[in-house]
Amino acid sequence: MFLQENEIGFPYPHKHIAYEHMSHAVVTRLPWIYKMAFKSERQHPKECAKDRDSLKKELLAWVNSDWQ
Repeated sequence: MFLQENEIGFPYPHKHIAYEHMSHAVVTRLPWIYKMAFKSERQHPKECAKDRDSLKKELLAWVNSDWQ
């Protein structure tokens, strides 16, 4: 996806971020049912919560700095 954004001339700054424990539900607030559905959420709840918090900070920083 990152390569595709570069190829099509995505007009905003972007970067690739990988999280070690976050499940496929990459959202900043995860409903409890998803926490039970994804194995990584059940096995690493604290790490997933930390990854989601990091994602939230990254998204807010990006929106506040580049979308004004």
